[in-house]
Order: sequence, then structure tokens, then C-alpha cells
Amino acid sequence: MQLNLTGEGRQRKLRIAIGNKTMLLDGLGIDSFVEQLALFRASMLPRVPDAMIPTHDYPITVDPCWYIEPSLLMEAMTIFFRHEGLGWTGFALTDAECEAWIGELRAVARGIEASASVEMRQ
Repeated sequence: MQLNLTGEGRQRKLRIAIGNKTMLLDGLGIDSFVEQLALFRASMLPRVPDAMIPTHDYPITVDPCWYIEPSLLMEAMTIFFRHEGLGWTGFALTDAECEAWIGELRAVARGIEASASVEMRQ
């Protein structure tokens, strides 16, 4: 399989070649393809690891968008994050998971604040 970008600016398309077959996908086509791949991957083994792999180069978005709403299917809230290449991904969190997550965010924020104040004093 070969993947190449063709075109210029906002008119770019992804060219996928497998053997003698070729397909072109625009941005919306890629969105649909990525969503389908994610659903297929979730049903496959080995599972995605529960812990991050420190040496892996994960895609990161700077200044992401997010949206939060109550889950209609369970007693939880759903938080959606937007990645500029992967699209929107949602996570349903129970109250206990939200509290644990907020605690971890506060701990990291305090560490950043403490580090910044030490740097300012030096």
C-alpha cells in the first residue's frame, strides 16, 4: 500500500494505491475512513495498551477544542476532544472518573505553577 498527498492547498487529496488499484479521498472521505478504522481497531487483538508507551511518538494537538455534555446512555458525562487530524473523539466518564481526572489535572497544574515560580525566582 502506498499513500501520497496530491494537489495544492485546500484542494489536496489522499491517493491510496494497493497493487494496481488507486483511490482518491478528500478531507471528508478521510474522516469517514479514519472513523471506520477506529471502530475496526477497537474490535481487534491485541488491544490498545492501557498504559502509554513512553517511546511512542503520539500525535498531539496544540490548543485543542473540547465539548462536554451529560451522557444519555449512562450516568456519566461525555467529553469530546478535537484533534486536527483525527477528528472528534468522545469519552464517557463516571462521576468517580471525573473526580480522579480533575484531581490529576490539579496536581499537574500545581506542579507547573510551582516550577514556574521557581524559575521566576532564579
